[in-house]
Amino acid sequence: MLKSGFYKEELFQMREKYNKNRLADIKLKSPEWLDSKDALSEIYAKKSILLQRGEIVYANIVQANNILFEKTPKYDCPALIVYSKDPYFTENPQVLYTVSRRIYSLKDKDLDTIPKEWRRIAMSITSEHDSSSFIFSMDFDGRSFEFHMVPIMVHRKLLPKGKLCGMLLPVLTVEDCKTVLILPKKYWSKNFTKAWTEGHI
Repeated sequence: MLKSGFYKEELFQMREKYNKNRLADIKLKSPEWLDSKDALSEIYAKKSILLQRGEIVYANIVQANNILFEKTPKYDCPALIVYSKDPYFTENPQVLYTVSRRIYSLKDKDLDTIPKEWRRIAMSITSEHDSSSFIFSMDFDGRSFEFHMVPIMVHRKLLPKGKLCGMLLPVLTVEDCKTVLILPKKYWSKNFTKAWTEGHI
């Protein structure tokens, strides 16, 4: 059981640690299969902007290639994440898991059974080749929140243990970019890293 205020405290530590020593750039290898016109390629064009200007927020994985949860093969692969910049999620990022599950439940569904405003998202998560990003709203605790769903490349070099161990990630985001960059592991807080690698978050 994580202590009260865990997520807020850990995110504050990660923000403080990164802001003291921001990276200007980082070397990331683009997969051979990635077309320059694919939205996923934006991560390579905008990575320095994300590193230099990005805000650190929590994001939750909606879906990801299964091999990312294993040590081998050591390929970097795409994933789909959801996040919100609302301060509410600094303390309550577990709600992002609920949002992710609601979105994932639309996968492979008959579009006629889905409300019209969700059909484009349903089509996107069902397709293996759609790298679209979306902004949408959902209500929680009597409030309406704005969420971003974006495709990312999961670069193993940025992760503790070189694989996905948990569904929650600290990421760097900026307004004018349709993707995010996972915060490099050396900037993760000690307690968050431990909880994440043990699969608790």
